[in-house]
Amino acid sequence: MMKKSVLIALLAGLSATAAAAAPVFNWKEGNGVTKYSDTPRGLKLGKSNVMNVRTQTVVPQSSARPAVPESLADRQAQLSQEIAMRNRQIEESNAKALEHNQKVEQCNNARSSRRLAENARNRDQLIQKYDEEISRFCN
Repeated sequence: MMKKSVLIALLAGLSATAAAAAPVFNWKEGNGVTKYSDTPRGLKLGKSNVMNVRTQTVVPQSSARPAVPESLADRQAQLSQEIAMRNRQIEESNAKALEHNQKVEQCNNARSSRRLAENARNRDQLIQKYDEEISRFCN
């Protein structure tokens, strides 16, 4: 019998702490009456404060959460801007990678051309030309 009453008391205590952990929102009505609820006023977070039940402190909701655009159109416009910015960054990185790959290919071509020029009749002119290309593309 004693175990049963201890178990009931323990369960009651746990359920009370679980209920106290939920956020409590408060706001003042037009007539000055303070209202408390587990859902924010009008289901909009910026119009109510969050109250810590245990410490009895109130934190304005606007400082507790970052500002979110009010309407779906505003949110979509913001997401479109973010996507456009990411696309520009990807295009820039792709352009840099393409430029790098072209430079590596030109460097390899200049080096192989120089190796072939060592056996040519006008090798001095060709070697000088390909050395210039190597210094331009391989650095």
